[in-house]
Amino acid sequence: MYFKESEVYSIVSRMKKYLFIMIIAFVPSLVIAQAAGGAIKRVPSSSKSNTKRTVSINNKTKEKHVDNSLFKYDYAYSFSEGMAVVGSLGKRGCVDKMGQLMIPCIFDEVGTFVDGLASVKKDGKFGFIDKSGKIVISNVYEDVTSFKEECAAVKMNGKWGVIDIKGKLIVPCSYEHIHAFQEGLAAIKLNGKWGYVDKNGNQIIPCIYEDNMYGGAEDFNEGLACVRSDRLYSYINNKGETIFPNKYSGAGSFREGLARVKINDKWGYIDKTGNLIIPNVYGNKYSGAYDFEDGLAKVVYNGKQGYINKQGEEIVQCKYEDVTSFREGLACVELDGKWGFVNKEGKEVAPCIFKNKLSAFHFKNGLAAVKFNDKWGYIDKNGSVVIPYKYSEAGNFSEDLAAVNYNGKWGYIDKEGKVVIPFRYSKAEEFSEGLAVVNLNGKYGFIDKNGKLLPLKGK
Repeated sequence: MYFKESEVYSIVSRMKKYLFIMIIAFVPSLVIAQAAGGAIKRVPSSSKSNTKRTVSINNKTKEKHVDNSLFKYDYAYSFSEGMAVVGSLGKRGCVDKMGQLMIPCIFDEVGTFVDGLASVKKDGKFGFIDKSGKIVISNVYEDVTSFKEECAAVKMNGKWGVIDIKGKLIVPCSYEHIHAFQEGLAAIKLNGKWGYVDKNGNQIIPCIYEDNMYGGAEDFNEGLACVRSDRLYSYINNKGETIFPNKYSGAGSFREGLARVKINDKWGYIDKTGNLIIPNVYGNKYSGAYDFEDGLAKVVYNGKQGYINKQGEEIVQCKYEDVTSFREGLACVELDGKWGFVNKEGKEVAPCIFKNKLSAFHFKNGLAAVKFNDKWGYIDKNGSVVIPYKYSEAGNFSEDLAAVNYNGKWGYIDKEGKVVIPFRYSKAEEFSEGLAVVNLNGKYGFIDKNGKLLPLKGK
């Protein structure tokens, strides 16, 4: 087939035009990818105007055209019992896990739901609501606590009492202070002295005891309470009977069958018969021995901290400036101003190389966030770095995801360090009940573990 000269010229012109259009469409993506040292990932086109255009650069997915209407609250808190507290224009309410505003933002304060009820404050008074927003206990109290053992402390006319879950006043509002019920009894303070009442409002143990070293009273634990009289401590049962005659200058509650006591300005441990099981060689007159937890107790010896077992054997050597509680079998420890981790055998699984206490978080979901050379990463329980130090901020893993900050924006990674929710948020919280609080441009919303924004409904 032959073409005339004019036809050849026309074909060449059209080819130049199409080539120019292709270059214009292709080059910006190439420049972006090459500038980031990454590769271009082709995305199918769509004629819909609201489709997100996604560019993948070094496995970091960035999505655009976020629907700002899904960020409508001035503040928001994590989900508990299927409800999350949200705030707008200085007032608070609650949304459910479908994003529906179940409780309108009309309250000054809203507490966390416990046993299906949450405290609310309106016009200076507290009451309780259920998950439908119905006020089930009227707003008549000056202050309240959350429910525990189906009871809550309430304050009226400057005095404290207790209501049951139906709002019935079971302990009259006549006490200066009152604790939550523990093992069926609550500590009460009347005329400067402490005693205990039961859930029928009966004063089982008279108010004859002094403030303890912390200015309060100990709750019952393992059937006994530590009380103070004439500046000395002893132990009583739930009938108010002193169980052994020994008296101490300092003491704590029983935990795992042992209690810390102070004799001659040193601390040791006794059993429930009053026998000294672990000699009083720790700390000073103020502190130096702590409650047992999972078979170990933190102690101070010659100014250094460590852990002992119930036989008094030093499991974690007392050589550290500070030690924290164990979480998932590991504790943070400080040596020469740097922080690391030890296990319950006393082995340092991660050396003390981290700058300060805020540079090494507790283990959660098998990993711990740590900071090294001003960047955050994650280590496993063997002390191995499993997610490199590259984040400016990092949170704990929760429900297998962690919020991390990269170049000033927050997103989420999995335990392999893969970015599963893009870096685009101003703030990001831990996941709870499958959802997390996120902030974009000063407003809060919620996302699921796939990064999908929760549609928020209701005013």
